[in-house]
Amino acid sequence: MTKHLTDYERETILNTTDADDYLTIWTAQKPVLRALRNKAKQNQNITETKSGSYGSSPWAEFRIPVTDVSWSGLVKRGGELPTETLIHPENSGATVVSGRGSYVPANERETKAMTSDFANTLVIETYQRKVITALRNKAKASDKITEVASRYEGTTEWAMFEIDGEDASWSGFIKRKGSPRRTSFSSAENAGATAASEQERDAA
Repeated sequence: MTKHLTDYERETILNTTDADDYLTIWTAQKPVLRALRNKAKQNQNITETKSGSYGSSPWAEFRIPVTDVSWSGLVKRGGELPTETLIHPENSGATVVSGRGSYVPANERETKAMTSDFANTLVIETYQRKVITALRNKAKASDKITEVASRYEGTTEWAMFEIDGEDASWSGFIKRKGSPRRTSFSSAENAGATAASEQERDAA
Protein backbone atom coordinates (compact mmCIF):
# COMPACT_ATOMS: atom_id res chain seq x y z
CA MET A 1 0.00 0.00 0.00
CA THR A 2 1.32 3.43 -0.93
CA LYS A 3 1.98 5.53 2.18
CA HIS A 4 1.72 8.84 0.39
CA LEU A 5 1.68 10.53 -3.01
CA THR A 6 5.00 11.48 -4.57
CA ASP A 7 5.91 15.11 -5.27
CA TYR A 8 4.91 14.58 -8.88
CA GLU A 9 1.53 13.11 -7.89
CA ARG A 10 0.71 15.88 -5.39
CA GLU A 11 -0.75 18.07 -8.09
CA THR A 12 -3.43 20.71 -8.61
CA ILE A 13 -5.67 20.63 -11.68
CA LEU A 14 -8.10 23.36 -12.75
CA ASN A 15 -10.69 22.99 -15.50
CA THR A 16 -13.59 24.95 -17.01
CA THR A 17 -15.03 25.80 -20.45
CA ASP A 18 -17.13 28.55 -22.00
CA ALA A 19 -20.11 26.21 -21.66
CA ASP A 20 -19.59 25.73 -17.89
CA ASP A 21 -20.92 27.82 -15.03
CA TYR A 22 -18.34 26.43 -12.63
CA LEU A 23 -14.60 25.95 -12.33
CA THR A 24 -13.41 22.65 -10.85
CA ILE A 25 -10.19 22.39 -8.86
CA TRP A 26 -8.71 19.07 -7.76
CA THR A 27 -5.71 19.34 -5.47
CA ALA A 28 -3.43 17.19 -3.37
CA GLN A 29 -1.11 20.10 -2.55
CA LYS A 30 -1.43 21.05 1.11
CA PRO A 31 -0.83 24.82 0.65
CA VAL A 32 -3.49 24.98 -2.08
CA LEU A 33 -5.89 22.83 -0.07
CA ARG A 34 -5.45 25.05 2.96
CA ALA A 35 -5.86 28.27 0.94
CA LEU A 36 -9.07 27.08 -0.72
CA ARG A 37 -10.61 25.89 2.54
CA ASN A 38 -9.79 29.22 4.17
CA LYS A 39 -11.29 31.05 1.18
CA ALA A 40 -14.44 28.94 1.49
CA LYS A 41 -14.96 30.48 4.93
CA GLN A 42 -15.22 33.89 3.24
CA ASN A 43 -17.09 32.93 0.08
CA GLN A 44 -20.16 30.76 0.58
CA ASN A 45 -20.29 29.97 -3.15
CA ILE A 46 -17.21 27.73 -2.93
CA THR A 47 -18.15 24.08 -2.47
CA GLU A 48 -15.84 21.28 -1.43
CA THR A 49 -17.48 18.46 -3.36
CA LYS A 50 -15.12 15.57 -2.59
CA SER A 51 -12.19 14.84 -0.32
CA GLY A 52 -10.18 11.97 0.99
CA SER A 53 -6.64 10.74 1.32
CA TYR A 54 -4.28 8.59 -0.65
CA GLY A 55 -2.21 7.02 2.06
CA SER A 56 -1.14 9.94 4.23
CA SER A 57 -1.67 12.50 1.44
CA PRO A 58 -4.97 14.43 1.67
CA TRP A 59 -6.79 15.61 -1.44
CA ALA A 60 -10.00 17.50 -2.21
CA GLU A 61 -12.08 18.76 -5.11
CA PHE A 62 -13.72 22.18 -5.14
CA ARG A 63 -16.39 23.76 -7.35
CA ILE A 64 -16.38 27.53 -7.81
CA PRO A 65 -18.76 29.68 -9.91
CA VAL A 66 -16.81 31.17 -12.81
CA THR A 67 -18.21 34.58 -11.85
CA ASP A 68 -16.25 34.31 -8.59
CA VAL A 69 -12.93 33.65 -10.33
CA SER A 70 -10.33 36.36 -10.87
CA TRP A 71 -7.70 35.13 -13.31
CA SER A 72 -5.52 38.18 -12.83
CA GLY A 73 -5.68 37.57 -9.08
CA LEU A 74 -4.00 34.19 -9.59
CA VAL A 75 -0.69 36.04 -9.83
CA LYS A 76 0.63 37.66 -6.67
CA ARG A 77 0.90 41.41 -6.64
CA GLY A 78 4.23 43.07 -7.15
CA GLY A 79 7.00 42.09 -9.48
CA GLU A 80 8.68 44.19 -12.12
CA LEU A 81 7.63 45.14 -15.60
CA PRO A 82 8.70 42.43 -18.04
CA THR A 83 11.76 43.23 -20.09
CA GLU A 84 9.88 42.16 -23.22
CA THR A 85 6.17 42.54 -23.78
CA LEU A 86 4.55 39.96 -26.03
CA ILE A 87 2.77 41.53 -28.97
CA HIS A 88 -0.64 40.11 -29.81
CA PRO A 89 -0.10 36.78 -31.61
CA GLU A 90 -1.68 38.06 -34.82
CA ASN A 91 1.33 40.36 -35.08
CA SER A 92 3.94 37.99 -33.68
CA GLY A 93 3.75 34.98 -35.96
CA ALA A 94 1.32 32.85 -33.95
CA THR A 95 0.74 29.41 -35.42
CA VAL A 96 -2.53 28.87 -37.25
CA VAL A 97 -3.88 25.33 -36.90
CA SER A 98 -6.52 23.98 -39.23
CA GLY A 99 -8.81 20.98 -38.78
CA ARG A 100 -11.46 22.26 -36.39
CA GLY A 101 -13.46 24.28 -38.85
CA SER A 102 -13.85 28.02 -38.45
CA TYR A 103 -13.89 28.02 -34.64
CA VAL A 104 -13.72 25.87 -31.50
CA PRO A 105 -17.21 25.23 -30.01
CA ALA A 106 -18.08 26.57 -26.55
CA ASN A 107 -17.88 23.22 -24.77
CA GLU A 108 -14.32 22.79 -26.08
CA ARG A 109 -13.13 26.34 -25.39
CA GLU A 110 -11.61 25.32 -22.12
CA THR A 111 -9.11 26.56 -19.60
CA LYS A 112 -7.02 23.98 -17.85
CA ALA A 113 -4.14 24.48 -15.49
CA MET A 114 -1.80 22.16 -13.70
CA THR A 115 1.01 22.28 -11.18
CA SER A 116 2.56 19.88 -8.68
CA ASP A 117 4.97 19.83 -5.75
CA PHE A 118 7.54 18.44 -8.19
CA ALA A 119 7.12 20.95 -11.01
CA ASN A 120 6.51 24.05 -8.86
CA THR A 121 5.31 25.85 -11.99
CA LEU A 122 1.67 26.54 -12.74
CA VAL A 123 0.96 26.03 -16.44
CA ILE A 124 -2.29 27.47 -17.83
CA GLU A 125 -3.63 26.53 -21.27
CA THR A 126 -6.74 28.37 -22.42
CA TYR A 127 -9.06 28.94 -25.37
CA GLN A 128 -11.23 31.35 -23.37
CA ARG A 129 -10.99 34.93 -24.59
CA LYS A 130 -11.66 36.51 -21.17
CA VAL A 131 -8.94 34.40 -19.55
CA ILE A 132 -6.40 35.18 -22.28
CA THR A 133 -7.16 38.89 -21.96
CA ALA A 134 -6.87 38.88 -18.16
CA LEU A 135 -3.59 36.97 -18.14
CA ARG A 136 -2.07 39.04 -20.96
CA ASN A 137 -2.92 42.23 -19.13
CA LYS A 138 -1.29 40.81 -16.01
CA ALA A 139 1.80 39.80 -18.01
CA LYS A 140 2.16 43.39 -19.26
CA ALA A 141 2.36 44.63 -15.67
CA SER A 142 4.37 41.89 -13.97
CA ASP A 143 7.26 39.58 -14.75
CA LYS A 144 5.74 36.94 -12.47
CA ILE A 145 3.74 35.51 -15.40
CA THR A 146 4.97 34.63 -18.89
CA GLU A 147 3.09 33.85 -22.09
CA VAL A 148 5.08 30.99 -23.60
CA ALA A 149 2.98 29.99 -26.64
CA SER A 150 -0.08 30.91 -28.67
CA ARG A 151 -1.91 29.85 -31.83
CA TYR A 152 -5.21 30.08 -33.68
CA GLU A 153 -7.54 27.19 -34.48
CA GLY A 154 -9.77 28.75 -37.09
CA THR A 155 -10.89 32.01 -35.49
CA THR A 156 -10.37 30.72 -31.94
CA GLU A 157 -7.17 31.63 -30.16
CA TRP A 158 -5.28 29.41 -27.72
CA ALA A 159 -2.49 30.53 -25.40
CA MET A 160 -0.24 29.04 -22.74
CA PHE A 161 1.05 30.88 -19.67
CA GLU A 162 3.47 29.94 -16.91
CA ILE A 163 3.56 31.18 -13.33
CA ASP A 164 6.21 30.19 -10.81
CA GLY A 165 4.60 28.23 -7.99
CA GLU A 166 5.77 30.75 -5.41
CA ASP A 167 4.09 33.55 -7.35
CA ALA A 168 0.66 31.89 -7.57
CA SER A 169 -1.97 33.33 -5.22
CA TRP A 170 -4.72 30.80 -4.54
CA SER A 171 -6.53 33.16 -2.19
CA GLY A 172 -6.37 36.07 -4.66
CA PHE A 173 -7.63 33.81 -7.42
CA ILE A 174 -11.15 33.69 -5.92
CA LYS A 175 -13.16 36.81 -5.31
CA ARG A 176 -14.34 37.57 -1.81
CA LYS A 177 -18.10 37.38 -2.03
CA GLY A 178 -21.15 36.46 0.02
CA SER A 179 -21.56 35.96 3.74
CA PRO A 180 -19.05 33.93 5.75
CA ARG A 181 -20.09 30.39 6.57
CA ARG A 182 -21.67 30.06 9.99
CA THR A 183 -19.61 26.95 10.64
CA SER A 184 -16.21 26.12 9.26
CA PHE A 185 -15.00 22.64 8.59
CA SER A 186 -11.81 20.78 9.14
CA SER A 187 -12.66 17.42 7.64
CA ALA A 188 -14.50 15.88 4.74
CA GLU A 189 -17.11 14.49 7.12
CA ASN A 190 -18.02 17.94 8.51
CA ALA A 191 -18.17 19.38 5.00
CA GLY A 192 -20.46 16.64 3.77
CA ALA A 193 -17.79 15.74 1.25
CA THR A 194 -17.42 12.33 -0.27
CA ALA A 195 -14.32 10.35 0.66
CA ALA A 196 -12.94 8.17 -2.10
CA SER A 197 -10.81 5.09 -1.65
CA GLU A 198 -7.36 4.63 -3.13
CA GLN A 199 -8.85 2.21 -5.63
CA GLU A 200 -11.35 4.82 -6.84
CA ARG A 201 -8.59 7.33 -7.42
CA ASP A 202 -6.45 4.79 -9.23
CA ALA A 203 -9.37 4.02 -11.52
CA ALA A 204 -10.09 7.71 -12.23
